[in-house]
Formats: sequence, structure tokens, C-alpha cells
Amino acid sequence: MKRFIVKYHLEIFTAIVAVITVVDLILFSGISANKKLVNMFMILGVLHEWEEKRFPGGFHQLMGKKFGWDLEKADFDKAGVYVIAYWLVITFLPYVFDEAVYLLLISVALSFFEAFVHTMGIFLHKMKKPYTPGLVSAWLMVVGAVYTIWFLESNGQVDAADYVLGTLLMFGGFILMDIGVISAVGTTLRDMMKTIRSKN
Repeated sequence: MKRFIVKYHLEIFTAIVAVITVVDLILFSGISANKKLVNMFMILGVLHEWEEKRFPGGFHQLMGKKFGWDLEKADFDKAGVYVIAYWLVITFLPYVFDEAVYLLLISVALSFFEAFVHTMGIFLHKMKKPYTPGLVSAWLMVVGAVYTIWFLESNGQVDAADYVLGTLLMFGGFILMDIGVISAVGTTLRDMMKTIRSKN
């Protein structure tokens, strides 16, 4: 079972989001606006992970070349499980506790961060084409994030403390996720920093 989850983590994530989306569509009038926004980020998360990993895919491999990972020994499926676990946590919590707006703002903060990372990645990796796997969906996430901010502000649901807490939780969770990813690819943060310094 564990091996199945590791191998098909992206398909499982997609299936879970698909089921939630179908249920939300069936019960559309009875679903809160905030839950609909969370569902939007779930769908965007699926699109983002498919673009990073499969179509065209290769984002982790791209990062690995820059950071000196042993691409033959790296367990990218296991690394992907940590990423999907992060997505599930940051979307399921605000879906269940839809009145806790700061939880929804985790996805908003992540959207801007992902767009920044993928855009800067073009220069960091000296891409011949202005694209890194995940760039298009990352900017679609930004569109969703801007709409979410507009909606929450228009309805007086959010204040500065919510933005700060949501952003801090996003980075806290992201760091924990990255620790798992780095472990899965068989390296350490110290070794990665050494590699980066040696290339500069």
C-alpha cells in the first residue's frame, strides 16, 4: 500500500480533488464561498503538480542539476509525496474550517511565492526559453490569489493579522516540506549550499 501511494501520489491527489469538486458542484448552492475558493486552489494545485512533474515535468530534476543532487539515486516519487502532503494540509484545513480566513490565505501566499520562484528560476537556471516547469500554473495561482484577496476584502472578512499569520504558516509548512524533499533526494541543506557556492 505504501509503495502504491508513493508511486501514484499525484494520481491519488488528483482523484481526491476531483471527488471534492464534483461534490461541490452537486451541492453548489449550499457550499460557502470560502470553500469554493479553497476548491479553486485545490484544482490549481493539481494543475501545478502535473505541470511540474508530468507535462512537461522535470522541475525536480532541474533543481537537482543546480543543487548537485545525485539524480540516479534521488527518490523523486518520495519527494513528491511530501509536496502532495503539504498541498493536502493547506487546502483541507481551510476547507473544513472555512471561517478561519488565515488558513485560506496560506494558499494565497503560496501562489505569489510559487510564481516568484518559477519566474526567478528562469534566470537561476539560465534557461534558453523563458520557462520552468510549473510557471504557467503558478501564474494562474496568482490570478486566483488576486481574486481571493479582492473577494475577502470586499466582504470585510480579512485584516492585516490574517495576512501575516497565513504567510508565516505558508513558509513554516513549506520549510517542513522542503526538509522532507531534501531527505528524499539523498542530500542535506549543508551539501546543497556547498554546491551552490562552488558554482558561483
